[in-house]
Amino acid sequence: MELLASMNLLPERTAVMIEGEILPKSGYDRILADGETVEIIGFVGGG
Repeated sequence: MELLASMNLLPERTAVMIEGEILPKSGYDRILADGETVEIIGFVGGG
């Protein structure tokens, strides 16, 4: 959550993957281990 906040991203508009696994929003307060790969995907609207 701190990482998302520091990037001005809203948790309800993001998906987070750690080591290729999608993290449930309930796990967003998880502490990262050294060397873990994190991917953050932000959803946007448009047409």
